[in-house]
Parts: sequence; structure tokens; C-alpha cells
Amino acid sequence: MNEQSIFTGHQLKADSLRDKIHLQNREYWIPSVILFSILILVWARNSHNKRFSRISKAFFNIREFYQVVREEYAMTNSLSIGMMLLFVLIISVFFFQLNSYYGLYALSPSAFFFYLKIVASVLSFFIIKMLIVSLLGALFYDKSDQVTDFLYNIFLTNNVSGILLIPIVVFMAYFRAVSMPLLIFTSGILLISIYLYRVWRSFNISAGEGRVSKLYFFAYLCSLELLPFVVIFKVIIRK
Repeated sequence: MNEQSIFTGHQLKADSLRDKIHLQNREYWIPSVILFSILILVWARNSHNKRFSRISKAFFNIREFYQVVREEYAMTNSLSIGMMLLFVLIISVFFFQLNSYYGLYALSPSAFFFYLKIVASVLSFFIIKMLIVSLLGALFYDKSDQVTDFLYNIFLTNNVSGILLIPIVVFMAYFRAVSMPLLIFTSGILLISIYLYRVWRSFNISAGEGRVSKLYFFAYLCSLELLPFVVIFKVIIRK
């Protein structure tokens, strides 16, 4: 005699954790990248506590900014390399998530390989931008060491962007309770605000104490701040 299970005929609906998250196609490498980035942040905070705090203050305080640049600026120390790596990894995850949501480019041959291409592109752009800033400083300003202020301003705002994007990419990957359009809108406001702040800080650097010529600032603004946005806008419009 076959007995009917007491669990049949219930009104409970099957639920799946997969429906609650934004991750698609079992992209399990994304949490690994996010976790590694968080570990970098924890390491930077604990191993370089004093320097990390000064860098945070330099983002808001122009006097602290100049003091940090003169005393502790170095792109080759462990803290600078770690923070740059954090920025590249997190901003690349963010771009990957945007591409996955809007379907701009096919994820071929694999999603992770596509992510690595984004990492390589972001890192290349960052390095080329630094080189062009230095080159423009040599062409338009006789004291190229003063252009360090521009370089550190870019580096500093990138660091802050990477840190602030960590919770956003986590929500974009795992929490469907918060809609993707809202997260994208929030991240857009955040990045645009930091970008405008960086331009404003760059203008203050160029105007303050005759540090950098206005011609240099104009060339920097057109070639390295406005031109990339024009290119990105054209690419998006075509897609």
C-alpha cells in the first residue's frame, strides 16, 4: 500500500537562493576577487595604520595633501602598490558587472578571461595616464617634480574610489533586494562626484602658489580627463 507523503499538497512555494542574488552563470570567482580586495584593505589599515590615516585625511584636507606628497609620496612602496591593486581589481569587477547587466560585450571565451581583459585595460590606462601626465609636465613646466601633485591627486582619488566601490559591487553581486538600476545610479553619482572633486583639486593645484602653469592644466584636462569620457560615450552609443 502506497502512503501519500504528508509534504505533498502544501502551499509553500519553492524558493532558490540564486533568485536573490545578482550573480549569473555561476561566477564564483567574483567573491574571491572581492574577498582578496577586502584583505588588501585590512592589511593596509593594520600594517600601515599611520600612513593610511594620513592618506585618508589628505583626500579632504589640501594642506595635509601637500604634506603627504612631500613626505611620503612614492608609487613603489608596498602601501601604494596594494592600494592601486585594490582599485584596479574592484573597478574592473564593477565594469564587468555593468557589462553583464547591459549585455554590451559577449563574455568570451569565458567570463573570467573577459574580466582579466578589463583588468589589463584598466591597469594599462592607469599607467599610460601617469606617463602622459609626466610627459606634459616636462613639456609645459620646467620643474617636473611639481607635477607629482597631479600624479598623487589621481592616485589618491582612485584609492578612495576603489574603497567606496567595495560595498557597491558586493550588493550588485549578492543582494537582489536592492535593484541593479538603483545600485548603478548610486555608483554613478559617487564616481562622478569623486571625478569632479579630482578636477577641482587639480585646478587648485594648478592655481595655488604658481605650482603648475595654466597651459599644462588645460592640456591635462582635455587629454586625460575629458577625452576618455568622449571615447567611452561614443562606444556606449554605438552599442
